[in-house]
Amino acid sequence: MRAQASCLVQEGDRPLTFTWHKDGRPLDPRLDVRISQLNPFTSILVIESADAVHTGNYTCAANNAALTTTSTARLTVSVPPAWVVEPSSASVALGGTVALHCLAKGFPNPKVAWRKETVSGEFVGVATGEGGVAVWSNGTLGVTRAERRHEGRYLCEADNGVGPGLSKVVALSVNEPPWFGVRSQRQEVVVGGPARLSCEAHGDAPLSLEWSRGGAPLPPLPRYEVSERGTEGAQVSELVLHSTHITDSGTYTCTATNTHGALEADFHLLVQDVPGPPTGLTVGEEGSRHLTLTWTPPEDSNAPISAYIVTFDSQQSAIGGPREVTVEGQQRRVRLEALLPAMTYILTVMAENRVGRGQASAPLRHTTQEEQPTGHPQAVNVVAVSSTELQVTWEPPPDNLTHGTILGYYLGYKDDSEGEAGGYNFTTLGVEGTGAGVAVGVTSATLSGLRPHARYSVVLQAFNSRGAGPASPPALATTLQDNGRGGSVVEEGQRATLNNLTPWTNYSLSVAASTRAGEGVASHPIICTTNQDVPEAPAKVRAVVSGPRAAVVSWAPPSHPHGRISRYTVHWEGAGGRGDPHSRRVEPHLTHLTMHDLSHTTHQIWVTASTRMGEGPPTTVVLVKPSHTVPAGVWSVGGNQTAAWKEDISLSCGAVGVPEPSLTWTHRRKPIPARHPRVKVQPDGTLTVTDIQRKDSGHYTCTATNYHGSDSVTYNLTVLVPPSPPLLHVTETTASSIRVQWSVEDTGGAPLQGATLHYRSSGGEWVTESVEGQHKSFTATGLRCGTQHHFYLTAHNHIGTSSASKTEAARTKGRAPEPPPQFQFVTTNSTQATLYLAQWSDGGCPITHYSVQYRRAQTHHWTTVGSEVPPTRTFAVGGLDSGTTYNLKVTAHNAAGAKPAFYTVTTPGMGLTGVGGGGVGSGSVWGGASAASPVWRDPRVLVPAAVSALALILTLATICVCLRKRPSGSTGQKEVVDAGGEKVARDDQYTTVRRPAPTPPQAHHHHQQEHTGEYSEEELYPYATATFQMSGGSPPPPAPPSPPSHSHHPQPHHPQPHHPQPRSQKAFTALVYQAPSLHDVDSPNMTERESRATSRGYSYETSETEDYGSMPESAPDPRLPPHHRRPPRHLRTKCYLVCPHPGLATESPVVSASPKSRRAQPRHQHTLRPARHARSPAAGRRLSEGNSSIKDLPSDAECDLRW
Repeated sequence: MRAQASCLVQEGDRPLTFTWHKDGRPLDPRLDVRISQLNPFTSILVIESADAVHTGNYTCAANNAALTTTSTARLTVSVPPAWVVEPSSASVALGGTVALHCLAKGFPNPKVAWRKETVSGEFVGVATGEGGVAVWSNGTLGVTRAERRHEGRYLCEADNGVGPGLSKVVALSVNEPPWFGVRSQRQEVVVGGPARLSCEAHGDAPLSLEWSRGGAPLPPLPRYEVSERGTEGAQVSELVLHSTHITDSGTYTCTATNTHGALEADFHLLVQDVPGPPTGLTVGEEGSRHLTLTWTPPEDSNAPISAYIVTFDSQQSAIGGPREVTVEGQQRRVRLEALLPAMTYILTVMAENRVGRGQASAPLRHTTQEEQPTGHPQAVNVVAVSSTELQVTWEPPPDNLTHGTILGYYLGYKDDSEGEAGGYNFTTLGVEGTGAGVAVGVTSATLSGLRPHARYSVVLQAFNSRGAGPASPPALATTLQDNGRGGSVVEEGQRATLNNLTPWTNYSLSVAASTRAGEGVASHPIICTTNQDVPEAPAKVRAVVSGPRAAVVSWAPPSHPHGRISRYTVHWEGAGGRGDPHSRRVEPHLTHLTMHDLSHTTHQIWVTASTRMGEGPPTTVVLVKPSHTVPAGVWSVGGNQTAAWKEDISLSCGAVGVPEPSLTWTHRRKPIPARHPRVKVQPDGTLTVTDIQRKDSGHYTCTATNYHGSDSVTYNLTVLVPPSPPLLHVTETTASSIRVQWSVEDTGGAPLQGATLHYRSSGGEWVTESVEGQHKSFTATGLRCGTQHHFYLTAHNHIGTSSASKTEAARTKGRAPEPPPQFQFVTTNSTQATLYLAQWSDGGCPITHYSVQYRRAQTHHWTTVGSEVPPTRTFAVGGLDSGTTYNLKVTAHNAAGAKPAFYTVTTPGMGLTGVGGGGVGSGSVWGGASAASPVWRDPRVLVPAAVSALALILTLATICVCLRKRPSGSTGQKEVVDAGGEKVARDDQYTTVRRPAPTPPQAHHHHQQEHTGEYSEEELYPYATATFQMSGGSPPPPAPPSPPSHSHHPQPHHPQPHHPQPRSQKAFTALVYQAPSLHDVDSPNMTERESRATSRGYSYETSETEDYGSMPESAPDPRLPPHHRRPPRHLRTKCYLVCPHPGLATESPVVSASPKSRRAQPRHQHTLRPARHARSPAAGRRLSEGNSSIKDLPSDAECDLRW
């Protein structure tokens, strides 16, 4: 259909312009609208084929220069309905959703209506809003939750009043695919129990059911059993799992299938077990007495975790046992309280569910953080080791008060004279070798650079990573007197002046008087301190420009302050003396000064130091010229620096310049890395080196650079380290000592202070010995004989202790005892066997004890006489039967081992004696005497008896000769001329003394009047004494070299010296002979009669090494315990021969003299007396009547007594 609209302008000026719009918008070219202008006042719009889209308001606008006018008209185009979406038949599953679309177009818009065919064939309207049926606004019929009643034919009609309208009949089919009353089930069983899964499906027949797991059919396991049955309107399949495993957990799928589809039902089986161990134990937030523990839950055991049990225990703590904390199962963290600082705890977590408690997690070891120590170092001891050093030793704080690993100690000291106002100077001491939680390491230190003979107060604080603990109580000590620089002056008066002393130094002064004979004893020293003096000039001075009118000057303290620095003074003036001089005082703790308001001229600058005695000399002059251009300058002075190993050190680099300079540090001309782990440049340019090592030694240079120039300063750092491990070797061994020597190749840059030697015997405890630094050897004494010993050594300086040397092994000399042959060891009589224990060879190690056993021959049972027999000379085995053969077993023990010996002896018949032998009638080893010989023929009886008789005869002969030659007026008293010339009577005094050291003969007459002849108790011996007095008469002959007879031969006469000498007793030596006794036997089973008989003897000990001219001492064997030192039972006969001073003229010779002392001797009176008491003060203390002393005896005075 064609449509047309005209637009006519009735009046208006030309030219006119026409425009058309549809619904307020320009015409859309797609509308296929044609516009034409009939004349200047008429415009026509033509639509060739009008359609519904052309419906709308059309506006014509006419426009000229004066006005625009419009006119609007509406065009309506009516269109009959047409299908946009034509309805079609559909099917839907039971309970499903389906949409029957019915969409038409036209103008006006068609109305859509749905009708459903009834049983009678009539179509009635569909009731919407109930039964899951609804008609949407676009005409679509929707069915939700489709049921059987929704099945049938439906009519869709579309009409808009234009034309006949549209209609269409479609069919809706409702099918019943498989469906489940319950599509998902969950079943929980305990591991090991049975599980039953029942699947009930509905749907159109035929209906099949199948089981699967994880998309795969069930495996053919005997534990899996499937059964199926039909019910009214349903099909049921049952799956039974016997003896379930944790791996049986999962989703089992029951698939129901028919012609209309398939549907799955899921059965979730949970086989529950105890939980597994939690993992991922991690400590989060922590402190010194608490920590937060987190963990990852264990793998799912198909049962919710009801609780976690956290167990923590510390094996280091002796308080209580493991502790448990229970948290809810939803938590994954716990905060543990009431812990101990720096304590290692073993943490475990276990989970618990309704089945039970699971396994514990892998243990986590964690150490709590440290706290500051709450205890101070113990047993602080300070000892002066030199005039400038104090040795400080201490013990670490108690372990329960360290609260961490002791990293070191703050050692503080101050001059005690400063009192409470003085502050402590602290130095840091590091610790080596730490074990976790154990305070080990440095326990001694040396304070150096102290004032001589000054009293210092010392305190110690232990510190760990958290800080320092309390200080120990102050310990006081005084340094020694200064012996490093001493001297002496000689003055005749009672006043002396000492010059050229060092200012502000302690000196020890003593005075000694001198005569022509020599210098006497010095007085008790006094301590004097020299006064302070003006100090030396500061060590270095440096000046740099810091601004247009400013400069910085710096310096180093004086090397020798000669007192306490009270201030520094900076002086400056214009170069060449131009301008007024200026000065500024600086506090003594500062070493730099910034000067302002300087003129742009060259300035001369110097620095002085002052004490209370005045100002010291100036430093060298440095020049500086301020300017507007400020190049980079470094005012730090640098120089040599010394640091101890593992300490921290800071090297300053104060720099100025405009613009601000950049700083770079180099070590040995190589740049220091920006991320060095131990070396860091601080924001102010200071270089900090932590945990310093020896490789850090060398030159450190700081260079400051800006646009105008650069400057640098260099430090020479020396790092002192502990010594290298010593080289240890064994140089000498004896039976009881081992000598070791060592050397240290590298002392670490510091002098050695000493070494620590550790040694022990095999299986014994370690013994520690400290050796001073100057010694390089040590002899370990008191060691067990014949035993292996191990040694190792550490050396130390004031920095620390070296590593241990290699362990050296060495054995002391000695072996097990060696038994003597039978003929030397045992003798017998009818009831006893005497064992001569002294005949055993000790093998180099003293014998500690013997064990003695015996038995009758041809028997097996041993009878023990003694298992701890001390090493006496003899031992008696009594209670034997006469004429019987016995086996003896004697075992000697020493430190090197034990050695048994077996002997066979036969006791003789009554009244006979014998030695050990094979049996009765054996020949004796003493001259072949028969075992049945009388006892008086036994050589061990005959020889001592003969010797004793001979000694008695000689003694009596000597007494007779002395009595015959004694003046008739001789009495028991002698007249002695005292210092006043009067004669004083005194008793004879007798004693025997050791031969003293030789005295030159030419000195005798100078000292004869001064000697008193008195001696100490240590020189008195309790033996029979022979006393010789000078008298007139013809000299007897000297003794021949062969055994002497008792005849006398004349000797040439030697006159007396010219100066008169009083008759006096002179010094002598003595030779002792002891006759052994057969019955001198120590026996535990000696009869009472024998014991009473021997108790009347004089008790003393013999000596096996009584040399010529020596005297035996009555001392017990030091090798034996006190209860084993038995006194001898019998008197041993001794004889003495004493000789006078051979250097004087005498009237008769001595009985016997050695060839080198055969000269004329004075006649003597001989007296022999037994000493019946020990060394007693009551014994005589003078040997002579005159002033001649025993010290006058020359070295060649020797006497012989032979027979």
